[in-house]
Amino acid sequence: MQAEPTRGRRRPQGDEPGRRRKDRNVELRSVEDRGVLVIGVSGRLDSTTSGALENEVRRQVGSGHARIVFDLSALEYISSAGLRVFMMAAREVRGKGSLAMAGPKPHVKQVLDLAGVATFAKVYDTATEAVETLNQSSH
Repeated sequence: MQAEPTRGRRRPQGDEPGRRRKDRNVELRSVEDRGVLVIGVSGRLDSTTSGALENEVRRQVGSGHARIVFDLSALEYISSAGLRVFMMAAREVRGKGSLAMAGPKPHVKQVLDLAGVATFAKVYDTATEAVETLNQSSH
């Protein structure tokens, strides 16, 4: 069976149980894991969709979350607008907590590396590893 090409087309993401649909092309899911907020980002993070993530980060930091892991394992695409949200998140938690990225696909990790994300957030293979490390560094 041949895969259907998706280049140039955006498929809307369906609502799944336990997920909050924020935008037509990005889904965000925020859960707390051992005192660390894990924000799962799936789909496309670009100029059209990055506002949803920015609002979520500001809301969560405003409610007291200062240790944040972005689970990028289901992120398919990121533009400079998405990178800007990660930089904003790093500024929001600076001096109060820490920020990490987890599980990016190789093409997303390449964008993170080229953008210098490692200067403000460590990138881990899994969200579990990131949460464990953030917990260890806070004690």
